[in-house]
Amino acid sequence: MCDAHLAEAELADGPLMRRVADIVKAHNMYAVVGFAERDPQKRAIYNAAAVMGPEGLIGTSRKMGNGSYAYMHSPGEELKSIRLGSVPWASVFATTCG
Repeated sequence: MCDAHLAEAELADGPLMRRVADIVKAHNMYAVVGFAERDPQKRAIYNAAAVMGPEGLIGTSRKMGNGSYAYMHSPGEELKSIRLGSVPWASVFATTCG
């Protein structure tokens, strides 16, 4: 991956994702938003999905394989289910493809 890709990628809790979460909160809804997630700890970008709701960012899921985007995206480390905070009877599994 190059510096240009790193510069364009977003932190899960960065300014753009916080703004999207604010819009989701303001409309009292849930949303799953795909984005290029920059790892705050290492030089890596993930093809990711953020799950947001009235309480803000609930969680993220990273694509496990990187397919034809290996030059740009790192594979995620685990599959996970994300529990919707204000809906205790539901969980969501966000996945990415491409």
